[in-house]
Amino acid sequence: MATALLWASGFLVIGLTGALFTALFVRALPILHRQPLPALLTGTAWQPSKGIFGFAPFLAGSLWVTLTAMALAVPLSLLTAIYLAEYARPQVRLTLKPLVDLMAGIPSVVYGVFGVLVIVPAVGKIATFVKTHLASVPLLSPSMPPTGYSVLAGGIVLALMVSPTIIAITDEVLRSVPMSLREATLALGATRWETVRFVVLRGGAPRHRQRHFAGVRPRLRRDDGGADGCRQCPVHP
Repeated sequence: MATALLWASGFLVIGLTGALFTALFVRALPILHRQPLPALLTGTAWQPSKGIFGFAPFLAGSLWVTLTAMALAVPLSLLTAIYLAEYARPQVRLTLKPLVDLMAGIPSVVYGVFGVLVIVPAVGKIATFVKTHLASVPLLSPSMPPTGYSVLAGGIVLALMVSPTIIAITDEVLRSVPMSLREATLALGATRWETVRFVVLRGGAPRHRQRHFAGVRPRLRRDDGGADGCRQCPVHP
């Protein structure tokens, strides 16, 4: 009975996924008849009232936001995880680890609201300062008035979203490396940092790649939509 229920649940999930893709494809057929898929993916104009749908700016924006978030989140998250796993005192770890796990469970919409209310105004002030005092620099002179809705704001918000997940996964991976490897390296005269760099990080790399694909990427895909609200400027009539 239990096996039958498990098989039924699995087929139900597969069926719902197939039904979802089928419904989306059927609803998208009128657009695909008007514009071929390559034109949709490479088009830059977005005018739904005229039946023009260009996805290129959205795809490029999502890519830039993701790259910016990873550049901000990965180094800091790895260093934080190394500190928690290898250097932090037990009292400090018992205090910080639940906070990290709590932040990893916060819905992305909460981060999005925080980004719109806090990050976007802060980035707007920085952009205004740069435009006022560094307008002579070619790369730092925006053609439009700065509003704060930018790739940088979206990247910061997305980095805040994914950092707790990266820290939690990396901390678990580093702590799964056998203590005997650390003790053997220290007995050979290696320093604490050399042990972490050449033994702990390399020993946990295969496990980290597996958990990265299982945990970080789904979180990144889910949170990228929340960061888009801090990247796109509201449309004014």
